[in-house]
Amino acid sequence: MYFGDLRVVGLSDDLSLSLFSNLQKKIRDKVRFTKMAVSSMESWVNIFDARTYELLTKITTHSKVINLQFIDENTIALPCGSSIYVHNTNTGAELFRLNGHKDQMFAIDSCRTTLYTGSHDHSVRAWDLQTRKEIWYTDLERIIYVIKVISSDRILAGGSNQSTHYTVYLLDTRNGDIERRIDQHANLLYGISVTREYIITVGFDKVIVWDKNFKEIRNFAQGPIFSSSEIEDGMYAMSHNGSELGIWNIHNGACISRCLLDVGALAYPGIPGRLIIGTMNTGEVFDYNVHTKERVLIDGSMKKQIRSIKFI
Repeated sequence: MYFGDLRVVGLSDDLSLSLFSNLQKKIRDKVRFTKMAVSSMESWVNIFDARTYELLTKITTHSKVINLQFIDENTIALPCGSSIYVHNTNTGAELFRLNGHKDQMFAIDSCRTTLYTGSHDHSVRAWDLQTRKEIWYTDLERIIYVIKVISSDRILAGGSNQSTHYTVYLLDTRNGDIERRIDQHANLLYGISVTREYIITVGFDKVIVWDKNFKEIRNFAQGPIFSSSEIEDGMYAMSHNGSELGIWNIHNGACISRCLLDVGALAYPGIPGRLIIGTMNTGEVFDYNVHTKERVLIDGSMKKQIRSIKFI
């Protein structure tokens, strides 16, 4: 466990531990998640208790894990190279593998017992996790960087041909058919979020807010944007160039605050006003208070860029 390393930046160890004890109590009282997974450019994934930040399991992987996806509380899917490794989050044991992609995977999401993945090989694939078989695949002629399930019958996939075409595809989850193409982004797509009112696409160039019928409402926060996360209703956090954290109001596109901060990955722990931040340069993971700007170190075991943080 890494409790000995937990500290608030700029404060003494005793005060840091006191603040962390208070933080643990607040988390136990409020958080709705049970586990948090963190991956980096290292060849392992750390699984934490989402309420106490205690390290539960360290899963050794076959290569760096750029993205990850919880299937349920006890199961996690880890894209490594062209294969998907499914592990038990309690023991770290590998349960099975899914093979079919021909190149490095970047994108992954799931809905119930179906897993969706996107790869450098230009394909989006759907997998049945019960039969462990591929259901369908679609060649989009783009490197697929992000996938997001937006409803039981629709997913969004964002890709690029590494030149001038950056496209978001609306796909039918039943067969992978393309229902719509969206070409408003002018650079790589890094994230897609779904709120009660909006669909939000985050590109290296800008953020676009859409209604549920994909009518553009507004765009804001000119890039480069590396990662993003909803904080609470109406507030959105973004990593600007990996060195600045911006907090934005998605309802009107106004910037609430910006501060210099090493930010590689972002995740919302389910507590209003808080963020989990994985650094770009030092491989550290912090609990961050958006209002006071206090940072509590959760994990310092990874020394390379944090790539993905997910909760369940």
